Amino acid sequence: MRSFGIMFSASAALTAAACASEQGTNGLDSAAYRFSANLSCEVASAYISTSGGLYDTCPVSTQMLNWRQRLGDLGGLDGYFWMISALHDKQHERHRALFYNSEGAIRYGYDVKFADGIELLTKGGTYFGLPFGYRDAHMKCWGPTAMQSLENPYLVPYWRGLWLLEPHQRGRVAAGLRKNFRPLDDVTLSFFAEGIWMDHRRFDARYGGEPEKKTLLGGAVAFIVFGVKCDWNVSKDVKLYASASQYDVINPQARDSIRRGSHYYDKCDWPIFKIGIMYLF
Repeated sequence: MRSFGIMFSASAALTAAACASEQGTNGLDSAAYRFSANLSCEVASAYISTSGGLYDTCPVSTQMLNWRQRLGDLGGLDGYFWMISALHDKQHERHRALFYNSEGAIRYGYDVKFADGIELLTKGGTYFGLPFGYRDAHMKCWGPTAMQSLENPYLVPYWRGLWLLEPHQRGRVAAGLRKNFRPLDDVTLSFFAEGIWMDHRRFDARYGGEPEKKTLLGGAVAFIVFGVKCDWNVSKDVKLYASASQYDVINPQARDSIRRGSHYYDKCDWPIFKIGIMYLF
């Protein structure tokens, strides 16, 4: 996963850009059907894969394009395309020396406004992954994805889910809370914490056995991620951001598997730092 917060923060950036454009238009029709996008580039000390789990503990570079097409009262379409490249040559033999993977999604979304500043954001669509950096060509994957967040000025609950249909049927759901502060007009601090649930097949593939203590739908919560992100709006078109987070595997069975070396790149606990720039258009 690129971390889950990326998708929500990128979506928020698109919404902010659309609102800024709306203030500069003479009519509401053009804003209601406006196309907006952003392009970001960041460097991270490690990354968590979308399928779940820590997948690299060495520096990586990622690039991401987000877009949104408003459809007036019918909601809107959006999507993203994301690519990652290693900034080192210490990958396992399964990867190329400098691997690059890509993924993306196309989604339909609809927002329900309950009151001023309180909105339920819902999106659903198709996810696809193109791991060009793997030697095995069959590693391409796709499946349905969905997410929701209840945006409000206080504490924002959210969840997102992914169910892969190819190459294997496996699912995962992340759910968490986010709190935003604005110490300065152009600076936003976001504190977040989330837990990641895996279905029994995803858990088995990751940790070498089905969960012994099963929870919802026979799966188990494997790990949590918590941290803080800072966004600085340098101008209406440019944003700088940085984040620090902590990855902790909380499932005892999963921790034992990692200690036995089930995944050379996984850790029971690991800090992750990121810094990046975003251009909105």
